[in-house]
Amino acid sequence: PDAHSGVLVQGGYRDSPSVKAGFRRYDAILEFDGVKIKDDRQLRAMLAKTPVGKPIPVMVWREGQLLQLTITPQLRPLAQSGSPARGI
Repeated sequence: PDAHSGVLVQGGYRDSPSVKAGFRRYDAILEFDGVKIKDDRQLRAMLAKTPVGKPIPVMVWREGQLLQLTITPQLRPLAQSGSPARGI
């Protein structure tokens, strides 16, 4: 994988879609729904356009191996602004 692309997973909230999908701390997200990920801004923009409840294939790099996980975005509890936030 390209050392200058992807997004590093920092952690996850208990019972979050990312934890349920099998993401681990320090996984590098390389592709989201078949699109190569360059940075976290791109990933957030793609997530914002993804329908809640739609399973998405995600390619990650973990400990020297390429893995495909499937994540299903869900609405998170209300944000401080009072509006629901999408989350993985």
